[in-house]
Amino acid sequence: MRTLAELNSPLAVVTFSGEGDSGAAGGPAEDVPPRVTLTTAGGTEFLLTADLSQAGACIAILPGPTGMDAPPWQATVSEYAGLDGGQVVKTRAATRRINLPLLLWARCRPELLTLRRRLIAAVMAGPATLRVAEADGSARTIGVHYMGGLEGDEGSDNAGLSYARYGLQLVAPDPYWYGPLRTATFRVRGGTPHFLSRLPAPGGTGGDGGGGEAEFLPLRIGASVIGESGVPIDVTSDTNVWPVWRITGPLGTQDAGQPAVPVRIANTTTGQSLALNYAVPAGATVVIDTRPGIKAVYREAPGGGQGENLWPSVSGAAALWPLVPGSNQLVVTAAGADDHAAVTLSYQPRHYGA
Repeated sequence: MRTLAELNSPLAVVTFSGEGDSGAAGGPAEDVPPRVTLTTAGGTEFLLTADLSQAGACIAILPGPTGMDAPPWQATVSEYAGLDGGQVVKTRAATRRINLPLLLWARCRPELLTLRRRLIAAVMAGPATLRVAEADGSARTIGVHYMGGLEGDEGSDNAGLSYARYGLQLVAPDPYWYGPLRTATFRVRGGTPHFLSRLPAPGGTGGDGGGGEAEFLPLRIGASVIGESGVPIDVTSDTNVWPVWRITGPLGTQDAGQPAVPVRIANTTTGQSLALNYAVPAGATVVIDTRPGIKAVYREAPGGGQGENLWPSVSGAAALWPLVPGSNQLVVTAAGADDHAAVTLSYQPRHYGA
């Protein structure tokens, strides 16, 4: 068993990026231990990697946390009839469990009681977010729920007048760690004529070398150079990510009495696409949320939140598809747009470990 003096040492704080005293002052930047925080549903943040030599009550992760890296992996195997072995039918990441050995330390008994009571009340109030931030500025988060470990143990060396040790048990229904939110916006480029406008037909007699009129087919809109293969969106993720699309009008509108022109979104890398058969008025926004557990298509209410359900207006909705790791070539086609129209893509990279 560790002595109280060892537990109160700054060296007792776990360092996920190294061992021993690699996080000591003066070391290389890459050897600085991460900053781990737990933010509760009420917005209260607890620093879990405090320097135990600091003044005031604090919390430190002791050596031995588990569940921070690869998620549990399940494989469904179909056994061959009459033959040796079998075949893997599918694999999936299962619910993740995280165990954090914590030390709560204070200068005096009242400080310890205050910290302990705040922590217990906060983590039992609902879901929380565990965040690991590295010295290089990168950070990953995971949503967790309290499962146990704060019941208390007054056994030898587990608690004293001004310190207590706990094994905080958390469960993550979504087993992936998430990176920062990334967005990309597709817009009409400056100087581009209105969609479905009429242009001089090639070979005409107009003063600019053209005459007559020709139908101007729906344009692709994008934030960079557009080609037949689409706009490249690079996804830095360990696995597929599920985007949220925000379509801001006017898009898909035509003259009165004419049917809406679908807003089409296609990923030429995977061959998947969807179409919104709905005329989005100027200033209105339609949200297509592909995230597992949500899967919603709706017109955003004036004050935010879900308004009119637009599932019937989406074709290809049976497979609200993800983006794959690496380059995704995206093509957005629409009609009836002006300079205020936009299609915004947002997603969070998903990672196997912290």
